[in-house]
Amino acid sequence: GLLVDLSHFPLIRESVEESILPIRHYITHAHIGNAVVLPDCDGYGDQHPRCGFPNSANGLEDAVSYLRTRPAAGSVKTERPPVMSFEVKPFGDEEPDMILSGCKRFLEKAWEQV
Repeated sequence: GLLVDLSHFPLIRESVEESILPIRHYITHAHIGNAVVLPDCDGYGDQHPRCGFPNSANGLEDAVSYLRTRPAAGSVKTERPPVMSFEVKPFGDEEPDMILSGCKRFLEKAWEQV
């Protein structure tokens, strides 16, 4: 199966739909993540900054679209559903526990809008 990673979509300049729909039948794992696409900014590239990181590409609307598109594309099965996880790491002196707590709050806000 394939892993889809929300943090990669802005890096390859694709929308959620462009990334998910062509591979929807092969998705076995999904990451919710973030990226900075501005080369002169901290965290640039595939560094997995936290949600809300300065100058980052993915916000709440992107996560909501991601969560809505996956079931609509048929990539969420009731039997053996794909694993979904965050791919995030602290930047600089950020506290890991605070980053994880923030991810949980972010996901709860996104699910409220799905």
